[in-house]
Amino acid sequence: MNRRLHVAVYLVAHFFTSTVTAEDFCVSSTAEIQQALTTAGNNGESDRIRIISGTYNVPSGPSIDSGFLYGAGDQDSEFFDLEISGGWYRNSNNQCIQQINSSPFQTVLDGENKHRILQIYPSNATNISITGIHFTNGFLDQFRGGVAVFISNAVLQEPYTGRILIERNAFTSNDGESGTLYLATAGTTEVRNNLFAFNKTFDNFAGAFTYAAVESPQTRLFFTNNTVVANTTKSSFNQAVSGVGIFINGDHDSLIVLVNNILWENQTNDFRVSGMNGINGAAVIMSLVSNDIGSMYTFDPLDVDLDNISIDPVFQTTGGLNYSLAQNSPLINQGYNSPGSAEWYMGDFDILGKPRVYNDTTVDIGAFEFFPDVLFKNGFE
Repeated sequence: MNRRLHVAVYLVAHFFTSTVTAEDFCVSSTAEIQQALTTAGNNGESDRIRIISGTYNVPSGPSIDSGFLYGAGDQDSEFFDLEISGGWYRNSNNQCIQQINSSPFQTVLDGENKHRILQIYPSNATNISITGIHFTNGFLDQFRGGVAVFISNAVLQEPYTGRILIERNAFTSNDGESGTLYLATAGTTEVRNNLFAFNKTFDNFAGAFTYAAVESPQTRLFFTNNTVVANTTKSSFNQAVSGVGIFINGDHDSLIVLVNNILWENQTNDFRVSGMNGINGAAVIMSLVSNDIGSMYTFDPLDVDLDNISIDPVFQTTGGLNYSLAQNSPLINQGYNSPGSAEWYMGDFDILGKPRVYNDTTVDIGAFEFFPDVLFKNGFE
């Protein structure tokens, strides 16, 4: 499709391009995962934590302090990169040599309905990448966001200049306040090819995803090819302006771009954005392109509103967490392909590890690329 995305774009900057040396961790237990995170926080080099396929209960403790933890969030944290990925196989030499399944449903971090799952506090130059993991059953009984994953660089004294990538993960059946995935961050953030489903919030903010822009000269969010469905709230407060799908607060100078997402059948509004005028005249550019959104609440007009629709996605009827598109879905081949010169990117693979474009030249809308049923049928097993 010959459509132009009229937003500010920048040259592509890849994750981990500055990495000189990196330590690899091949982990297969709760204790090994936390030890790897602890070591990675102060070993003086970039780190790759590779998790063997399996199910791992998170470390216990009071719900707000439990779960896996990386960093202290101060200027003494090291400036090296962190990559966490699931779906690995370990050989006889205790090395992770191959990702045998790209589906996030094969590597599960389980909060057991009583713990937060993962907190990350990077330094002001740390790149963070989280891929191929299923975050489920997280729980917080206090008013703190990020019951599954919480990433914050808001406490840093210097502006955050790193990049955050959240790709091909599943966030399901988590229960807390202000977002299953909560990012309070500056720098550049990409959230792409993820599933958010059946999460609950006990306030009027997002059950799935909350983004709070932090003051910085370069704050950018690219939310691309995600499926956000069936998230709910336990609150009845002011539901007309709630956003139980995703909530974005762009109070500071920021570029926020949503492309090719399905935001559907979330309780109250599927999408809510506030702070588009920014604090003290800050400039916030908000662009929505080729999304399928059931309902939306915004305080101000969008800067770019291009080819967005509101139509039943028509998912396959297999139940469970399979939100693949049915053969007659109107979202097949209806997305917007990322231009080669843009900073945002739709990714090479969908959430199940399938090629991002099948039997056409145009990407589908949502996290799941349509393929015939005979292919990739075991992605949820």
